[in-house]
Amino acid sequence: AGACAPEQLLAKLAQVGMGATVRALPDGLATTLAENGSNFSVGERQLLCFARAMLQPRPIMMLDEATSNLDSASDDAMQTLLRSEFRDLTLLTIAHRLQTIIDYDSIVVLGKGKLLERDAPSVLLAKEGGVLRGLADALGEAAAEDLRAKAGKGLK
Repeated sequence: AGACAPEQLLAKLAQVGMGATVRALPDGLATTLAENGSNFSVGERQLLCFARAMLQPRPIMMLDEATSNLDSASDDAMQTLLRSEFRDLTLLTIAHRLQTIIDYDSIVVLGKGKLLERDAPSVLLAKEGGVLRGLADALGEAAAEDLRAKAGKGLK
């Protein structure tokens, strides 16, 4: 992660849930990351990438199913972290789980390479015959209501 202090790196690793894992390695922070990170699980690699992004902030961050290989508890923790650590940047997220993006400021729904709809999640969920509403309703009544309750809170 560049020229940051070991304490700073360990603090970010702890924030993403990797602090204990890295400290338990025989060489700790000096552990060599194998090609493609193969000495870590896919989920651990994703967490390491989040820590690196926290150490090297940029004005725009793009995520492509960034938490797809995390268990639900780790995914929830990462979503909370995204909403706190990255709240001042533009966050573009490709997601297939509605829960991941339902409190974003704006959602773009694509299908077969075409723009199907774009607006605030609460607006799209209320749109009769809308694509996002249909996706939410397909999850079942309880899940759709949960999404409606979380929509509109915004990533501010």
